[in-house]
Amino acid sequence: MFIGTATTTLVNENNLNIPESFSVDGLFDLVVTSGFEKNLLLVPQSTFVSLQNSIKSLNLLDPGVRLLNRLFLGRASILQVNSTKQISIPQGLLDFAEISAKVVVVGQGAFLELWSEDNWKKQAIVLDSGDISFNDTISLTLER
Repeated sequence: MFIGTATTTLVNENNLNIPESFSVDGLFDLVVTSGFEKNLLLVPQSTFVSLQNSIKSLNLLDPGVRLLNRLFLGRASILQVNSTKQISIPQGLLDFAEISAKVVVVGQGAFLELWSEDNWKKQAIVLDSGDISFNDTISLTLER
């Protein structure tokens, strides 16, 4: 389970050391893809397969479903976790999320979010405002 928040720095432009507070022991393959708020999602491959199956069950005649496919599946890359718990993130995804140096890693239970420091500060303002509505949430699970 991934919970909590940590800040780290990219190494050699696109390599990320996964913070110690997020245990990836036993995980060899992770999937990185674009998120909804100019961030990235880092998902264990087995969880990503479950997500992919959930998306496949949606109606492809819906233009929103096709956009979801492009966002999650079309931009996804499988990453290998090396022995030092480091991953190499494709430059195009780093550009999408506006990540250039510091990375804020946010646990979301079954997956991690990766944010640029500036975009995370904007998100934190929304979270801290207390003016959040969950009335229009979608029921799509990322749990195994």
